[in-house]
Amino acid sequence: MKLPTAVFALAAVQAASIAFAERRHRQRLDLDAVGLHQQLCADITKDPAQLEMWATDNLPAEEFLRSVAANRQVAFTQGKYRLGLIKKDELRVQARNLVKRAGVREFWKRHRDFRFAETNNRRDQRFLMVLDEAYDEFVKNLETAA
Repeated sequence: MKLPTAVFALAAVQAASIAFAERRHRQRLDLDAVGLHQQLCADITKDPAQLEMWATDNLPAEEFLRSVAANRQVAFTQGKYRLGLIKKDELRVQARNLVKRAGVREFWKRHRDFRFAETNNRRDQRFLMVLDEAYDEFVKNLETAA
């Protein structure tokens, strides 16, 4: 192997290594953010001062606690999808299971527009679209059955 070819190969390996390190770093940041969010949700449900500070929409405390619990479930599933721990087909199954829960449906009905507005990347948008489709399908089936 000639020297220029070897230098080029070494540079390519280094570039790939840097790209993989950057990807891993972003995944670590995502994982840390998911963990912080889960802890915040847990704190809100345990600490009356946190509950009062975070309460929105003039919801009664019990209803707001259900909303926080549902948000925690949705955010956990979204984090797993963002990190690549759930494939799209598996996500559809998990989304259908999420919307079977009345609390998640209440949460989604109330906060879906906000969740779409705050999303800034395609992977999270795909997650929200899959969840939204599962919600719409579940509600349609409820209405058909009634």
